[in-house]
Amino acid sequence: IIRVILLGILTAFLLWITVGRHTRLPGMPKAAPAALLPWLVAGAVVVGSAPTNLSAQTEWPPQYLLDTLEKRLLAAKTCLPACADIATMQVQLNAGQLTAELEIHTAEQVAVPLPGEAKQWLPRSVTVNGQAPEGLLRREDGHLWLLLPSGVSTVKLSGELPARATVQLPLPLKPRYVSVQAKGWQVQGLHRNGITDNQLEFTREASQTDQTTLEMGALPVFIEVERTLLLGLDWQVETRVRRLTPLGTAVVLEIPLLPGESVTSETPRVKNGKALLSLAPNQSETGWQSVFDKQPDIKLTAPETVAWREVWRLDASAIWHVEIDGIPVVHHQNQGRWLPEWRPWPGETVTLTLTRPDGVPGRDMTIDAVSLNVEPGRRATKSTLTLSLRSSRGSRHIIELPSDAELQSLTIDGKAQPVRQTDNQVTLPVHPGAQSIAMTFHQSQGMQWRYETPTVNLNAPSANSQITLSMPRDRWILFTGGPAMGPAVLIWGILLIIAVISVILGRLKFAPLRTWEWFLIGAVVSQLHITASLVVVAWFAALQWRSHLPEDAGKWRFNFTQLTLVGLTVAMLSILLAAIAQGLLDHPDMQIDGNDSSRYTLNWYQDRIDDALPQGWVISLSLLVYQLAMLLWALWLAFALLRWLRWGWDCFSTHGLWRALRTKKTPVQTTQASA
Repeated sequence: IIRVILLGILTAFLLWITVGRHTRLPGMPKAAPAALLPWLVAGAVVVGSAPTNLSAQTEWPPQYLLDTLEKRLLAAKTCLPACADIATMQVQLNAGQLTAELEIHTAEQVAVPLPGEAKQWLPRSVTVNGQAPEGLLRREDGHLWLLLPSGVSTVKLSGELPARATVQLPLPLKPRYVSVQAKGWQVQGLHRNGITDNQLEFTREASQTDQTTLEMGALPVFIEVERTLLLGLDWQVETRVRRLTPLGTAVVLEIPLLPGESVTSETPRVKNGKALLSLAPNQSETGWQSVFDKQPDIKLTAPETVAWREVWRLDASAIWHVEIDGIPVVHHQNQGRWLPEWRPWPGETVTLTLTRPDGVPGRDMTIDAVSLNVEPGRRATKSTLTLSLRSSRGSRHIIELPSDAELQSLTIDGKAQPVRQTDNQVTLPVHPGAQSIAMTFHQSQGMQWRYETPTVNLNAPSANSQITLSMPRDRWILFTGGPAMGPAVLIWGILLIIAVISVILGRLKFAPLRTWEWFLIGAVVSQLHITASLVVVAWFAALQWRSHLPEDAGKWRFNFTQLTLVGLTVAMLSILLAAIAQGLLDHPDMQIDGNDSSRYTLNWYQDRIDDALPQGWVISLSLLVYQLAMLLWALWLAFALLRWLRWGWDCFSTHGLWRALRTKKTPVQTTQASA
């Protein structure tokens, strides 16, 4: 309220100075003291009209300042996670008491976890610099936490040991240096340089155990040690250690290594041929890798212990022959691989005798497949040779081409290589592994009446050789030859059958055709279909039968026979015209088949060859020769057809051409008797 009054007075005074001294209200003297009153009222109205804005502007403290203070209060300490460190720890043990003195360095006021655990051992007395601690907390997991100020503090722990044979002392925060004075106890987990594992384990000596009545505690830890022998070019051992009992108890064991085994992993520590194993209470498994000395005999013996069980596996490469002697194998295979497994009892043994089979002499390069594609032209031939090979080492290999061949290109794994040809030899660079080689070469010799594929000497045994000959479109293939699995011209077998049938038809003499005429008709018409030849023979046979049709045959039978002969004649003439067109305008069908061959592509295949590729050959003539022969056949057919049609008309018109189905009635004439 006071602030509003003062602001109103100040505002009124400023208004009166700037405006009121020069402005007078009507009916009011200029110098009257009451002239200030209206301005006071106006200032109060101005100030009072915006109380909300004033209160909003004067809200304190602002939100950004609160957020900044919150971040500062909740900010983590800059020293984390190394705000505390245990420099030294001195442990003293006797028959029933454990005392530990720790020197702890802290950079800030922080809580520090103390050694011990509720299930194993906890101190009864805790002092900090000789005084009782201000903050001591036991968490749900059984560990003690102590609040310490910044600086160096001496913490002393003291408590009775449980009446058990083995007592473990977990170390949540590992000290830099530990010294132990134990009388009647064996200490595990402590190294010679004062560095420890994650926990210390104290085991009572036998004399002390006999004199002390031990209390019942947790069951001893039981683990499984799985050793896998990896025997290849290099021998290794892979060891996996798994906890079989529930979590919650630390494990400290000494596991003997195999004879000749050397640990290469960072952990565990090895002492006197034993791996010093340490598992945290919440750790279920661990493992390590080792190298293994090669030896002719490997003897595996399960130790006499009840703290763990052994599992052995053998993963031997195919380069080793293994003989097994001892306890039987429980599993022979794993996911399709031979991986024998043993699960021995304490004291049981397995002896492995390994020998490496002697190598046999052989080649260092294998040609898996070879393909030769030949494309002959009128004056030159283009050939492409493709090789798929594997090699165990880098070398050079020579391939011999025909004497008149000229290498055009060379690619290895799809990449062009410089052309290297000396006389008829091509030197190929061979690298280890699989590779694909393709080369193209030309020859000055073109297609001839007897053509053979080029001779290529690979100078190495090969498999799966494929030869492809692309025939020109203007060639008439007569015969083929080469490897057993290749093309065959089947038309000659068909012509032989036609010749036999022609002899039979010529001897039957039911048509005005001699044997050679039957053969010419059948040879050409067979280019269409086998049924076409049957139609021609049926036409001649039907006309011959028509000529012997009795005169008194019924009119329906006679007319049906005539109509059938007309249709058969049209079909026969159409077949002859189609045969002429086929012979003069189209390519002859020589019935080429075998190994996916056709009239334009001839394929040969051979599974194994020694050095040189086999040769395929073909006998062919120019297509003009076939067309000229078909022209002569067409001229002969034209003259012969006139004779056959004349004979056919005589047969067709015997006893008439057609018989009326309805007979005309003859009118009856009557004579009137004369009267």
